[in-house]
Amino acid sequence: MVAIVATSVVWMPVTVAPVASAACNDWVLGPANLILHQDNGIEVDIYGWTGKSITALPSGKPAYAQYWSNNVKTTGSVSGHINGNVVEINANWGEGPGAGLSNYYRATIADDGTVFGTTTNSQNVSNGFTSETKAKCNTAPAEQPKPNPGQGAPATPAKPSVTVLQNSDVYDAKEGARVGPDTYFLLPGRKLDLVEPCSDDWCHLVIPDQEVPGGQGWVYAGIDSGQNFVKVN
Repeated sequence: MVAIVATSVVWMPVTVAPVASAACNDWVLGPANLILHQDNGIEVDIYGWTGKSITALPSGKPAYAQYWSNNVKTTGSVSGHINGNVVEINANWGEGPGAGLSNYYRATIADDGTVFGTTTNSQNVSNGFTSETKAKCNTAPAEQPKPNPGQGAPATPAKPSVTVLQNSDVYDAKEGARVGPDTYFLLPGRKLDLVEPCSDDWCHLVIPDQEVPGGQGWVYAGIDSGQNFVKVN
């Protein structure tokens, strides 16, 4: 959900203590939604992060932000970027109780990847916030050793699969739409085959459930972010 200002919520300004500079020199976010918890009890979800900026969803749909207040959702357009260890986000609320308002978010990325700072809305009301989702340090993958020509052909690897560790929703694409009714999710302990290798903290799985069209769906893995919704076997 995305940071927001709701007319029914009492906003209390909060001063955020300064944070030490992050050890990483190349922070990135995405493709999972950035979840921000504001100190007024509102959770804001921001969709569309691609590395250092907010661009669009993997499906090509526009990036957006959303939040809930009194069980009613407010949504709007969103833009943002990362510069060093500083994150800036602008959300313009277009639909819902907060329509017509906007929020500016400025945050620092701590050494552990936590994003936190202060948001100020168009009515000049400020709130502190801390992210549930963590930024990742963009490091180049280690070079893989070259095969030894003298060795025989490698053994056929086992079919790749994952094991579900936490209740997990299923989506029709990375950052796509959730599939199935609200009561449907994958239960811990299920072992499911991979359609392709997991990437960007998402796994494309074979899911032979009637709630999943075509028998394939996407699950947020949370491996890179440390949330660990699934593990690769």
